[in-house]
Formats: sequence, C-alpha cells, structure tokens
Amino acid sequence: MALGFSGCHAVTMQGDKQQDVLKDGALRAGFSLPESTAGQGGSLRGDMEISTPMLQSLWNACAKQKLKLTNEMIAQDLDGNLSVRYYIAGDPNHYIILYEYQTAQERKEQLRKAYSAKAALISDQTITRLERGNSAIVYVSSGSKRDKYTGQISAVFAQISKEPAL
Repeated sequence: MALGFSGCHAVTMQGDKQQDVLKDGALRAGFSLPESTAGQGGSLRGDMEISTPMLQSLWNACAKQKLKLTNEMIAQDLDGNLSVRYYIAGDPNHYIILYEYQTAQERKEQLRKAYSAKAALISDQTITRLERGNSAIVYVSSGSKRDKYTGQISAVFAQISKEPAL
C-alpha cells in the first residue's frame, strides 16, 4: 500500500484479475468515475474507472515515453485522499505513485512526512517528485539498476509540467 495511508481500501490489478486487498467500502466522492476502457488514462476499480486530470496526464506522458505501467494498486484513506501506484514494466524496483489530496496543504504535509531526504538515504532509493495543486506524482527507484528509467521519467515530468495547471 502507499506510504502514509492507513485504514485504506485497496485494489490490485494484474492482467484481467482483480483482488480486493481490504474490503471496507467503495471509493468516496471527490474523484470522477467515468465509464470507459481501462488503460486509456484511468485506473480500473471493479467495473468503474478512476480518472483525474493528473492521472490522464501521467498515462499520456508515459505512453509517449513508451513506459509500460503495470501492477496497479489503488488506495484511499479515511479522509478521501487517493493514491494509485504502478510498477514500471512489472519491476517492483521502479514504481510511480500518483497522489490526489483534498487540499494542497495536506499534499505538502503528507509528502514531506513520507518522502523526506533522510528516508531516501536510509532506504537507498532514488525519489523524484512532481507536485501540482492537490496532486503529486512520485517516482521511486532502487536496486542495482535504479537509474534505468531516469531519462524517461524526467521527460514524463517535463511534459506534465508544461501542461496548463489542472
């Protein structure tokens, strides 16, 4: 599950199989849930898709860089904050988490706690963040090939940064 979240409802997706990790209720209001096809800029949760402007931007930018987002996990905390995590090409050493908070202030506080510089040094990970409004995208890499996607992730973040504010 995503860092800093407790009491979450989470769903993991692998291929066409869905597994409920915790069953404490459906996702709450605050995020658009259009009916459309998974893999087109949204995250599948049962028969509903979670779609936010930042998630759309992330999918579009990753597709442009030919980054394959896999092993989706969706979590929502008791305050309605949402996280969507993907491995890059199925590799647990390289993953992206999209966070959608209720307020920008909450985003700042939560990310500061979860991704302090000290935590990155202790865990021997490279952490790159893009923060915008109530949203944030975090790329975490570890292991012997932790720079494997650095160029592509930089291009993804640059593309999203150039887009009008969401």
